[in-house]
Amino acid sequence: MRERKQAGQLYTINKVSRKISSLMSLDKLLPYITDCLQNTFEYYTASIFLIDHNSGGLILKAIASSEEEPKQTNLPWKMTTGIAYWVAHAGKPILANDVTKEPRYLYVESMPEAKSELATPIKLGTEMLGVLDVQSTELGAFDQLDLFTVKTLAAQIAIAIGNARLYQDSRELAMLEERNRLAREIHDTLAQGFTGILLQLVVAEQIMDRDINEARVHINYAKRLARGSLNEARRSVWSLRSQAPNQLPFTMAIRRAVSEFTQSTHVRATCRICGVRQALPSDTEDSLLHICQEALTNANKHAQASVVKVNLSYDVDAVSLSVKDNGIGFNPKKTAHEGFGLISIQERARLLSGILEVRSKLNQGTVLKVRIPTNRE
Repeated sequence: MRERKQAGQLYTINKVSRKISSLMSLDKLLPYITDCLQNTFEYYTASIFLIDHNSGGLILKAIASSEEEPKQTNLPWKMTTGIAYWVAHAGKPILANDVTKEPRYLYVESMPEAKSELATPIKLGTEMLGVLDVQSTELGAFDQLDLFTVKTLAAQIAIAIGNARLYQDSRELAMLEERNRLAREIHDTLAQGFTGILLQLVVAEQIMDRDINEARVHINYAKRLARGSLNEARRSVWSLRSQAPNQLPFTMAIRRAVSEFTQSTHVRATCRICGVRQALPSDTEDSLLHICQEALTNANKHAQASVVKVNLSYDVDAVSLSVKDNGIGFNPKKTAHEGFGLISIQERARLLSGILEVRSKLNQGTVLKVRIPTNRE
């Protein structure tokens, strides 16, 4: 019996560890952990509370129970007393095998059958984050193996919270870099273009009365500048569309991105999709769409390509996106860390445990390929 319990505990710890590596959303991960605990060991309840640093109370973020009512509880549920609250503020676990003899126990009407309770703090370094709490309907239900399991899972929850913070920080950094990039483009292209247009029109106005033909030269030049600035504006707007929520199915969104790229730049772009299509996580779809659009932008702006081929391929355990152009090429070793959108693409691929490959030679075009695993659990 003890060996079976220990095997179940190790299985749950390993299962949760794999899930942590594949989920960046705490809203999905925390309920998954409580469900694993409750289902594997048939606990009465398994709950995860996080500290509300504004009030000092605990907020219930996930709960799994053999009772139906707690599952229907409206989250978050604040606590300012009870065993879990004490653990959060003392930073020490409590193992109460008879809650009637535990003065810090909080009776909850929706969970009247609780007889034993085990709670341990969730800490990231020295920072207190919350509490992992389990209950049983049996007296003397918990032993040191249960304490080990709950403490180990609490440590994994802390790691998951840390990962989620880093992921959010990286997303915010990517958004900041994108805004800065657009600001630079507006300054370097649109602002300079409009300045040139204004200058040409001012000169034309000054010489209109004495040299109409020379004035027309300046006006025609202003027109060319205006057309160029309009094309730049269209390209920037097309690039910004990648930030909007995608409402289309993923493959249709890829095809539309390629089609809109051709319409806005007049670069001949084609799209080929092969393999057995499978549902992908939303972060994978969003990142691949961004990567595709960034690669297309690079092909037009930097590679000066006239033809671009986009290929999306589904394999058994991965999805691959390649963008091939016939542009002027470059030396990947010299430019991989110097802009051209590759830093953003590298970061997106890395966050999805993907691999980025760039092949290019001067005057021989460029091939960019990203391979993202689909079985990241």
